[in-house]
Amino acid sequence: MNVTWKPVVGYDGTHEVSSNGLVRGISSRWGKKENPRNLCIRHNRYGYPEVRLTVNNKTKRFNVHRLVAEAFIPNPENKPIVNHKDGFKKNNCVGNLEWVTAKENTQHAINMRLMGSVGESNHNSKFKRKDIIKIRKMYATGKFKQVELADIFNTNQPHISAIVRGERWSHLD
Repeated sequence: MNVTWKPVVGYDGTHEVSSNGLVRGISSRWGKKENPRNLCIRHNRYGYPEVRLTVNNKTKRFNVHRLVAEAFIPNPENKPIVNHKDGFKKNNCVGNLEWVTAKENTQHAINMRLMGSVGESNHNSKFKRKDIIKIRKMYATGKFKQVELADIFNTNQPHISAIVRGERWSHLD
């Protein structure tokens, strides 16, 4: 497999990312590439490989899969999330990555059994699917405040707020 290197978006000339998920720094003295060196890849608390890039004494952390996707994969629909097709967080080859929405990412995780059960199949769920639909419809009418819905459904206002905003039960959107 041929490995291709491209500039890291926003760090042109100082860092490059490869099609197989490596990141390297480039000495840019005298305006040319000299002795590129692979950067140390660490894993963040969620298990994703990340690197630290420094320019002008400012260091930022980046997930490697995001750097690969930004450099190699077009995103015409401006989707916000990079998904690992095989579900393996450490496989950052360009062919294993795709741009997705949050909903698509969640559905992929469920399909791949990477995420625990969601909705009413989760043993901690207080609600059924029909309850969530009813809450959202009642709120959409404008006749009910979140506090009132919380009383009706025996929960609290922040929980209702998360439901109507789609932060909870997002797979029903």
